[in-house]
Amino acid sequence: MNSSMRGNQPELAVLPNWLGDLVMALPALALMKQRSELVVVGAPALVEFVDDLGLADAIVSYDRRGADAGPRGLWRAARRCAVHRPYRATVFPPSLRAALLAFLAGCRRRRGHPTDGRALLLNERVPLPRPARSRHQSDVWLAMVSGEEPTDGKASFRLVPGKRGRQGWKRIQLEDAGGVLSHGEAFAVVAPGAQYGPAKRWPLRHFRALSKKIHERFGWTVVVVGGGAPAERQLCRALGDDTGMLDLCGRTDLPTLSALLAAAELFVGNDSGPAQVAAAAGTPTVTVFGSTSPRWTAPRGPASETAGPHPVPCTPCFRPTCSIGLPCLEELTVGEVWDAVERVLERAHAGRGER
Repeated sequence: MNSSMRGNQPELAVLPNWLGDLVMALPALALMKQRSELVVVGAPALVEFVDDLGLADAIVSYDRRGADAGPRGLWRAARRCAVHRPYRATVFPPSLRAALLAFLAGCRRRRGHPTDGRALLLNERVPLPRPARSRHQSDVWLAMVSGEEPTDGKASFRLVPGKRGRQGWKRIQLEDAGGVLSHGEAFAVVAPGAQYGPAKRWPLRHFRALSKKIHERFGWTVVVVGGGAPAERQLCRALGDDTGMLDLCGRTDLPTLSALLAAAELFVGNDSGPAQVAAAAGTPTVTVFGSTSPRWTAPRGPASETAGPHPVPCTPCFRPTCSIGLPCLEELTVGEVWDAVERVLERAHAGRGER
């Protein structure tokens, strides 16, 4: 649908707060942009990522942990949204604050799930599927926007890195002068972190053993990625220093990360944002699950596999920490994840053969 066929009144999308959730919302955002001019509001890094993907007509940065912290910051962000005169808001996050942002922005129609005591702020209330977390989040959000019932597997989005991402990837290659990235050699990517908490993190020793096996079996250099938080950088550094891998943790913004992942031969990581990005970009992806459920948040793409959680009675608990020693992840072996690597690479090879 071209821009001349879209509705005249802009819509506002209040973005999810996490990268992985944002990727699962991309099919819904793409549908919204087909129908109307789309204004997106959210964390600075996330709105810039959506903009680079070409899914926004306008962006509004809402730095709720920094410059826009507190009630005054919420009001300022809402006023910046109101400038665009959106007639309807789709509120992806489940929080009261997100619904209040849409209300203060002056949106006459406010669509979302009536969670967290915010039903009165929404006048297009979309019930969550029952039982909770029983359907994939992408399908649920696409159904919320389309007005149809959730259909398993219907939501999909092929992520193509934008101009900013391609430029950032070129910069990373130049910085690696003389290395594998600058020479265009094949590489794999691992992401051992997960901001959600340790109950999503496969043990570092397992990542170390798997990374060595990838290098020995395929000859690929292994690149480590992650966020810029000190704890995650320390985690990535520990893995890279011990194995001689290339550590890019904290050195890529989200557009650059998407281009890096799109160029990789393989991605292996925990249930987190980079896994969602890699799968959506078409890279063969293996995602390790612990306290969360693949049924709810498994990354989607043409070649995507999951490993874990190890079957224990308490999983999925959806908790960020564990008081009994993380058996769902500790007992998930390197061999089991390696089996998923072989399956996903075989599927990717078959797909290339079919084309």
